[in-house]
Amino acid sequence: MASYKIGIVIPSFNEGDSIGWVIKELKEVLGSGPPIIVVNDCSTDNTAETAKKSGAYVLDLHINQGYSKAIEQGIDYAIDTLNVNFLITMDADGQHDPLSVKKILTLLESDEFDLVVGKRKRFARFTERIYGIYYRHKFGVDDPLCGLKGYRVSLILLILSVLSC
Repeated sequence: MASYKIGIVIPSFNEGDSIGWVIKELKEVLGSGPPIIVVNDCSTDNTAETAKKSGAYVLDLHINQGYSKAIEQGIDYAIDTLNVNFLITMDADGQHDPLSVKKILTLLESDEFDLVVGKRKRFARFTERIYGIYYRHKFGVDDPLCGLKGYRVSLILLILSVLSC
């Protein structure tokens, strides 16, 4: 079985116009080591082909499952097939700076954090701002709906074991 320190999961639906340069920028910042897993959630454009040409692993979902299920499928693949220690999820539209991915990895590797949540410069919707205010007050998380997150796999496995009880 392959084994990698980190895997990057990018759920994608009709992101053919951006996915290629998102992957290219990630590789420029992180090098060629970390596998990039694009979960193609039944796109009708060239998302899968562009991601493959750019060097990503591509998981093709044949029924549109939505953002959360696409992330879940990518995480399962990264853990079960690639045996990663850390996972980073990010969006396919290019809104996340690849340097932020590197910062998240550095925080996870420091052994001080099991979960790192990114923060966007601006919210896309008013309701996201409301969530942000509530979560900042309740949990100290400014942007809980941000797609850029880093996870220590042991935390994911612990949560899954608790949920399966």
